[in-house]
Amino acid sequence: SVEMEELFFQCFTSNKELILSKTNLKISSLAEAYNFLQTFKRYAKILVFAVEEKSNKDVESLTNYFLPKYLFRQKENFKTILKKSNLEKLSKIYKLIQKTELYLRKNDSHFLIIIQRFMLNCSQALK
Repeated sequence: SVEMEELFFQCFTSNKELILSKTNLKISSLAEAYNFLQTFKRYAKILVFAVEEKSNKDVESLTNYFLPKYLFRQKENFKTILKKSNLEKLSKIYKLIQKTELYLRKNDSHFLIIIQRFMLNCSQALK
């Protein structure tokens, strides 16, 4: 959903307080937490493909090629994230995704705290 996609971009472009307040508003069930993680994984994968091509193409053409057209409003955010990204940082983020999925399975009642911690850690990973 659009809300989950927005959360993905805010994870890397917003400050801690905004990330926490947005997740409080948009993630109110375990199903939404899993939905967000699926969305997050989809865009993390797109980022990996774009970063792999970073040495061959400029950020503008990578953004035009890899960012889905319906996310045109996120174009500048995608560029910002792409500039900060490298494969090492994205590898850390993938490890965080795995850890988060595990925590959600073990402690499903704490889904909001787990997702918030995940987003803050991902935000730090790209700094």
